[in-house]
Amino acid sequence: ITVIANTQETTVTDAAVLESSQIYLTNKEGDKSLYSVKSKSAGQFTVVSNSVSNQDRLVDYHIVNP
Repeated sequence: ITVIANTQETTVTDAAVLESSQIYLTNKEGDKSLYSVKSKSAGQFTVVSNSVSNQDRLVDYHIVNP
């Protein structure tokens, strides 16, 4: 996931996401921001950060489906 500079959230489209999915987010080394899933529906989810940066930030995610 890329959180674009000067923004706090982004929406990710992924067909593997279900309404019952659990999504785990991992920020890259050196990034002190906290990331969480703001909303989720079948096929997409929105990630929000607790801060704004003047640089693009990369976040990894892992989907777990029950």
